[in-house]
Amino acid sequence: MKLQVFLGFLFIAKCSAEINFMLANATAEVGSDATIPCTYEATGFEGMVPTLRWYAKKGAARTRLYVFVQDDDTRTFKASGVPRNLSIETDGSLIIPGVNLADNADFSQLICEVDFGAGGSAEGVLDFSVYAFPNTEPVTERFASEFDMSTTLPIPRQFVHFIT
Repeated sequence: MKLQVFLGFLFIAKCSAEINFMLANATAEVGSDATIPCTYEATGFEGMVPTLRWYAKKGAARTRLYVFVQDDDTRTFKASGVPRNLSIETDGSLIIPGVNLADNADFSQLICEVDFGAGGSAEGVLDFSVYAFPNTEPVTERFASEFDMSTTLPIPRQFVHFIT
């Protein structure tokens, strides 16, 4: 009886598995397609194919965006009710096409869950943001402007001349 218990503990220790995430926060410029990888390292799951699930997190709530199973199109799908035309790469990276500033509210925090079924699962969180460069008009003529920077404080009167 003692021998059976010992072998059981040995079996449990040998089957330990681990998932480590190497996620990086992502940024994208307005109008571009954002490709967000779910990079992880898994040990102890030899021969098992994971399911990747992408979620958008807002506060304590999270919304499922996409489910991905490598080499199985029948089990890879976009979640219902997701308003954007999201897609997925063959490696499980989430693609948000034509990002806009409103995506900062919808996708500011993303979760990638890696699920090996009975073998175990884990999830990693990353921040996503969209930026836009300011639209500035080019200066087409040279002119001088004078600004009076006087104050009521006992500071000497200053004149600043800008030439652009």
